[in-house]
Amino acid sequence: MNKIILAVISIAVIIFVFSAGIFYQAQKDSQLATKAGITETLAKNLNSKNVTISTRGFVKSISGRTLSIFEGSYNLTIPIRQDAKIYDLGPNSSGVKNSEFSAIKLGNYVNISIILNDKGDMEGASVFLSTPPKQ
Repeated sequence: MNKIILAVISIAVIIFVFSAGIFYQAQKDSQLATKAGITETLAKNLNSKNVTISTRGFVKSISGRTLSIFEGSYNLTIPIRQDAKIYDLGPNSSGVKNSEFSAIKLGNYVNISIILNDKGDMEGASVFLSTPPKQ
């Protein structure tokens, strides 16, 4: 009788552990699928040209129409589109002024609106020359 009870308890424990493992893996797979969906949706929205992200920093280098910017330990290189709008919001301007790409100089503080092009690469859609935020 004790052997039968021990066998039944052993089988119940094995079934429980097996079921718990399947449940855990299903939860893990569900979380990964959700994360992948968010990433896929984000990339699709950014490619739609209806959503932009922005970055800001000091101009570290200019090569053609590509700006390398930094702020603290953060560095980013962004090609600027030919049709990008350039605006001057600096202290020497009264309000927002349209400007040219050639007005961007090393050390300027810029805010760049970024979109993804058809290849999925980042491009600057607009650049705002501004004063750095007060620390």
